[in-house]
This record gives sequence, C-alpha cells and structure tokens, in this order.
Amino acid sequence: MQRVYPNKSSTTSTYFPFKTYTSLRDYLQGVKNHHQELHVFGTGSLSKEVKRHYSIHSTNISEMEQKIFRSFRTAQTAIYLQALARKIILERNDTNKKFLLNRLDQIVDNYYNFVDIGLERIEVHFQDNVKNQIAAIINGLLADPLTIEYYRMKNTLTKKEISSLLCGHPSLNNIFFYEIEYMNFGRMNFIHWLRAKGFHIEFRIPFHPLYPNVHQFWENVYKVITNQSPSSRTDFARWREKDSPNRFACFYENKTVPSADRNDVKIIEFETMQDFSQYVKKSHDSYYAVDSEDIQPIIQDTYMPIYENSVGKFIYYIQFCKIEHGQLFLSFETLIELITTSWVYTKNASGIDALSLLIDLQEYMSGTESIDDINERLKRLAELDMVNKSFDRVNSEESGRNRMKRYMLNPFRTFPYLNADRYQVTIHQLIELVAFTEKLCKNLLLEENDTCNVNEYFTRWKTVLNQRIKDTEQKELLNKVFHEKYPQHWEFSIRELLQLLYLNISRVTEVKKVIRSLPLIQEEMIERKESTLHLTNLTQMNFPEKHKSVLSNIFTYTDVKRCIQQVSRKNSLLHALLVDFTVADSFEKLGIYQIYNILENYTGPIIFSWIKNLHDDAIRNVFLDIIADLYADGEIKSIRLLAEHHPLDAEQQVEPKTHTIDVKNIQGKIPDLFWLDHDFCSKKFFLTAIIQRQPIYEENFHQEIVFAKIGKLFSYSKMERENFRKYIYPLFPHWTDTKKDNLIDTEFKLQFTRYKTYENISYPREMKGLQILRSVYRENRRTKARNQYRKDSPFQEKEILKQFQNNVGTFSVKAEPGNHCKMCPFLSSCTEGMYAIDHISQ
Repeated sequence: MQRVYPNKSSTTSTYFPFKTYTSLRDYLQGVKNHHQELHVFGTGSLSKEVKRHYSIHSTNISEMEQKIFRSFRTAQTAIYLQALARKIILERNDTNKKFLLNRLDQIVDNYYNFVDIGLERIEVHFQDNVKNQIAAIINGLLADPLTIEYYRMKNTLTKKEISSLLCGHPSLNNIFFYEIEYMNFGRMNFIHWLRAKGFHIEFRIPFHPLYPNVHQFWENVYKVITNQSPSSRTDFARWREKDSPNRFACFYENKTVPSADRNDVKIIEFETMQDFSQYVKKSHDSYYAVDSEDIQPIIQDTYMPIYENSVGKFIYYIQFCKIEHGQLFLSFETLIELITTSWVYTKNASGIDALSLLIDLQEYMSGTESIDDINERLKRLAELDMVNKSFDRVNSEESGRNRMKRYMLNPFRTFPYLNADRYQVTIHQLIELVAFTEKLCKNLLLEENDTCNVNEYFTRWKTVLNQRIKDTEQKELLNKVFHEKYPQHWEFSIRELLQLLYLNISRVTEVKKVIRSLPLIQEEMIERKESTLHLTNLTQMNFPEKHKSVLSNIFTYTDVKRCIQQVSRKNSLLHALLVDFTVADSFEKLGIYQIYNILENYTGPIIFSWIKNLHDDAIRNVFLDIIADLYADGEIKSIRLLAEHHPLDAEQQVEPKTHTIDVKNIQGKIPDLFWLDHDFCSKKFFLTAIIQRQPIYEENFHQEIVFAKIGKLFSYSKMERENFRKYIYPLFPHWTDTKKDNLIDTEFKLQFTRYKTYENISYPREMKGLQILRSVYRENRRTKARNQYRKDSPFQEKEILKQFQNNVGTFSVKAEPGNHCKMCPFLSSCTEGMYAIDHISQ
C-alpha cells in the first residue's frame, strides 16, 4: 500500500503545504475524484493520461492559464507582440535597430516577465544602454490594450469566476500540483495569484527518505517553494526496514548495494545511426530520448510532411527570401527549391522538370545573392549556349546527329549544361520559370519593414493557391489555414506574417513521433506495463540535462529584483524569483532522479542505450556503465545490425553462370580518342564511349581543367588569346578573370595544328586532354591505346578488344580503380572508385 509522509510539525511559517510519495502510480490509485479538487501536472499529455486512467479532474498549468486568460500566453499573441515591438523599434531613433529587430522574440519573453511582476511601466534605469532601449520597447508593449485587459482580469476575477472557467462550476477549492519540474518565475507567480484569490494550494512531490541525494532536486526546489524540507521526517527507520532497496539508489547514496532487485535491465551500444534505425523498425519498445529532436530524423523519413511535397515546399522556402528596395534576394539553392514546386509553371515548361538542369548549374551560379545576379548569369549561360550551338551548326554536315563526332568537333559539349538532350527544359524555358518565380515571390513577400493587414495577406495567399494548385488534399488543408480570420487591426511585417502562417499550419497538421522527449517519460509510470521502455541517446555531454528555459537572456536576476521593488507585493514576487533561480541552479540533479524513477517504478523490461558517432564530441555516459555493473553484470551489448548477414547453406549456394560477351559488334565504331579511356579503366570506357557517347564533367574541379585546356587550344596566338579573353571569359562569370588566366597559363602547351581523323571528320589531336584530363599512366599497365593514338596510321582494335572482352560480364563491366579515378566523371556513382584520400592512405 502506498504511504504518504505527513508533514513534520514546525513553528516555521510555510508558504505552501506539501505531501510526498515514492510512486505517483500508487499514490493516484488512492485519490478520489471530488468536484472541489483540481489535480495539476507538468505536461498536458500526462494530465490526459491521468484523467484517462484514474478518472480524476486533471489539467496542466499552461491549460489553466489559457482557460482563465484566454489567448494572452499563446504563440499567436507572441507573434502579435513581436509585430508591435518591431513597429516601436522602427519609430524610435536607436542606432542599433538591426540588433534589436533580431531579438524580437527575446524582447517578448522579457515582456511576459515584467507583466508577471505587474508593472505598468519600467522605471528602473540600467547602466547598460541596450537594456534601457529594450525597457523602453517593453514599456510600449505594457501600454497596449492587450496588457491593460490582462491586468483588469487579474484584478477583478473572483474565486467563483476562476472556478467556473477552470471546472465549469463555482465550487473549486483545492488545487494540487504534482511534481512540476519547470517551476519558473511565471508559473510560481500564477500559483501565488491563485492562493491570493482564495484557493487552497498543495504540492505533491516524489521523495524517499532513504535516498535524499537521489531526490536532491526535489529537496532543493521545494524546500524553497514550501519553506519546509522534504527530508525532515520521523518515520525514517520504519521505511528502512520495510522498503525493498533500490540498487542504483543505494549506489548513489554510497550505501551497501543489495542483491539485484530486478533482472530485466539491458544496456545497448549502437555502432551507427543506421543500426539504431534498423533496431527500431524490428522492435516494439516505447522509445524516449535525451534531446529527442536529434534522434527523430534517424528513424523517420519525414520531419514535417506538410512541407515535404511539391505544394508545401514553396511555402516553407519562401521564408529564406527577402525584398530590399524592390529587389528579390535569395540563394540559388533556395531558388531551386522554389522553382521545383507545383506553384511554378508556364505554358511551355514546368518548374519540377527543371530540377536536373538547376542541379547542374549550381557551381555556375555560385556567389549569386539575388534574383538579378541569377538572371545575369542565365543571360551569360544563354550566350555560352549560342557559342556551343554555333560549333554544332558549323559542323552539322560532317557530324550529323552522331554524339561522338559532335563532341570531337566541339569541346564545349563536355560542360553538362550545354547538352540540351540531358534536360526536360531548355535554358530559355528556365529563364521564363525564374522570371515567374520572381513575380510570384514579390507578390507574396513585402519589404522587410513594410506591413500588411493579416487578413488581406492570407487572402492573397488563398487567391494564388486556387489559381496555381490543382485540387489535392494539401490544397484543401491550406485553404483552411488561409480562411481563418484575425483581428482587423493586425498589421504585421513579412517576418511575423510568415511566423503566423507556419504556426497555423502546425496546428492543422499532426506528426506522430516515435521518439518522445525525456520529460514525458513519467507517463509510462502511471500504469503497470509489460512492454519494454527504451531510453536512448545517453551521452556524457547531454545527460544529466542542463536547464534550458532561462529567465532572461537580457536582464539578470538582479535587474528583475530591482524592478520588483517598484510594486507593493514584493514578498511573493521575490519568492517566485528565488524559486526560478533555484530550479536553474539545481536542474542537473533531476537526471539522477529520472534514472531512479525508471528503475524503481517502471514494471516492464528496461533498456538504456546510446548511439555512437551521432555527435562528434559524444562519449558513452558514465551512468550506462554504472547501470550495467549494477543490473547486467557489466555487459554492454554492441549492436551492429547492418553487418549481420546470413549466407545460404552450402547446398543452397548457386555458382553464378559466366558468359563470354561478344564485343565484335563495336569493332570499327569507336574512335581511337575514346579508346584512351580503356588504358585506365574498362568501366570508364564502357560508360563514356558506349553509354554516354562522350565525356561530360559535372564536378567543378574537372570543369576548371576542361576550361584550361579549351583556353589553351584557342590561344595558339596572342591575338586569339585576347579574343578568347574578350568573348569567352564573360561566359564563365562564376570564376574571376585572374583565376581564368591562371588556369590557362598553368596548362601544358598544346599543339593546335596536329589533327586526327575518324570517318569523315578531322579533330585536334589534343582532344585527348579533354578525354582523360590529367590521368597519369602507371607502370606495368595498359598503354596500347595511347601508343596507337600517337601514330598517324589507322587504329588497330584487335588486341584492345580482347582486353576489353575479358573485363565485360553479363551484368557489369569490371572497374579498375587507381589514382586515375580522380579524373573520372563517374567517380561519385562508381562503387569501386578510389578518391584521392584513399590513394594517399594506401
């Protein structure tokens, strides 16, 4: 039977009465539902679980405040206050406006602190001028009708009215608060206000007199809250005799560790994030984690599904754009995300179809900061495309539609974005798509400090949505968001408008989280369970958790204390401030209790784990080793699921059949230029000559070499070099002129006058530089293609074909990795390829 410790009699005045228990589950089983009582928990989800299991009237502090003061402390109101603060800042003559505008959220957080104090105006003068500026801004917020109405409600609401708002009847008398961990300044002030209105307030916290160090957090915090010490008990000896000792608690208290009190605890170490992901898919554990937001993306393919489709993606990425003096600023990466959505299309092309071309243009667009920069680059690209097409047009009679011949007569075709047949849109169609995206963004964005009526802005979105998007589930959901109405006087800047938009989208979408945060773990303890509880991501750096909800990033405790001196009810405010400080100072001690609570009160199997290499600085938490020693004989199981494989039994294994591939059908059809690749790698030759029919270099490193070699080919005289600099340099604007000069000047000397022939065309012998770039021949390797290429006699393929045939299988061509791989255009997709770092390490 659950025991409740009676309060020790004392002549010391108490702020609030309290009771203690060792198990919340056992304690709640003895609580009877009474209409005059309200049971308050730290989180909304815990209060719902308590109501479901124990049928008592329960809630949480945030929900209480919203019921009483409606929308005063909501995210939507905070956005309104940010918009108001922005307006105040822009009207002031401060020299550091940008600094203040970047801290609007912090200013609003501090506003709520001063509202809790009850100030109508901050009269304190601070030595720091920035604090004085922020105080003046907060004074503007304190004068807003929203604040005045809040103060009126706090002063005029009666106990019966508050009871009706909270419970639906006027008879509420007793309010019980259960193990509130984040007892901050605002919450403590709210509780003082409830007591001042006539409610009986009582705290109920976990505490075991045998383990005071384990419960140190509750001791420190609630000793301040109640002005009594939970450890002051008279029945210590009786509990020592009757309680079953907890091994972890005894270890932490430096007491004799008894025999194992449970044998269903495991410690796991995951070698990689992928191992953890695979483990989660195969198990049915209840997962909790320290810093759960770091773990969630590992096991879920989606983070916010509403934004991870061709409709929602545009709404998400528009926040990374801005308009200044009528010009749209954005990165090229953001433009890619905006164009490749269902919102962007013209009569001739779809933005989604432009993805491959946009990806290939990323390096060409490097350094762009605005839509004007991107349009200028696209103009240069169109001119470069004209040069490329001029080469093809001049040589069209000889080359026809033969890709090999067109490449050998036009070296510019080695740049991917000049091969139109690779893409579903042309460069001119892309220019149209960019122009439309600019128009759309300018319609849905404002200048940074301009404002717009909220209802009008959402109507604008709704109009564009219905014009551009076909009927889908996403469209229906977004129409609901844009249909919502707001106070007519709300006029926000673009930052607050977008914040409000994202807030409302989050309200209508729900993301089921497989990994829940550690503060929610108490929900698993309020009923007996047989399933496995799994707490992961325990590293030395993140556990015990540090206090994250600081009182203020601007004002110190001393600053707030000085402001409290302005009002009459100093004692309760100073008490709330001391509570806030104590919670922050003692918060790291809470982690010890959380481990104890799991081991003591969870009835099913338990797993503690961590994931290697999730963070660069992470190491295994020492508590994992301690728990392993106490409950698992020191065993920490290492999981590497991806390394596990189960080969077929010997009799089931089937030897793959080998077939000799006849390569005679390519005899005489491959130019000797392409055979140069075969000296290095059969797979590269196969992909270049037979699949792609020409080399195409997507990496910037390769493109620099190609540019250098083309520049050298066209710089056979001083006059031609000047012409190349005049006409071709501007077509590669992503490199500086100095860099382009250096690339050409440091390139090997080429002889433009020597030619090779293939069927009906003649091409420069130096095209070999574009074929193999700077691949270096190795000793004792194939050189037949190179040796024959040097001669003017007809190319003899017989021996080379035999070499190639030996490396060709039914489903693959043998790769021959080596130092030459760094010059291969297929390195990023070749599983056998060797990067430069791999060669160095050998």
